[in-house]
Parts: sequence; structure tokens; C-alpha cells
Amino acid sequence: GTSMEFATKIEVGGFKPSTDGRLGPGVYFTTIFDEAKNIAQYKYGKEGVVIESRVMRNIPIFDPK
Repeated sequence: GTSMEFATKIEVGGFKPSTDGRLGPGVYFTTIFDEAKNIAQYKYGKEGVVIESRVMRNIPIFDPK
């Protein structure tokens, strides 16, 4: 979850990794809607929102070179 302000910025410019967070820097996703909603409401109150996304990746995700 995030704030409406950040959701608008994400819509315009895409996801940008945070410099900190509960698990360190990065972009976080979850498959549990209520978890994201609870985090958004805890951090941002009525301004908290959840962004629904589709995460896709190419295989392989690790290149040992």
C-alpha cells in the first residue's frame, strides 16, 4: 500500500525503489490484498491506497556471469 500522492507519481513515472523499508530498500509486492490495504491505512490513513499490478518476469532471472 501507498499514498494517493505516491500512487499518482507511480502512474506517471513507474515504480522507483525506496531507499528504506521494512525489509530494506526496494519495491514491494504482495498477493495478499488485505495486507497491502492494512499497511496503506496504517501509514497514510484515509489517503492510503493499494495499486493492483501484474508482475511479469523473463527466465532466467539469475545470470552468474
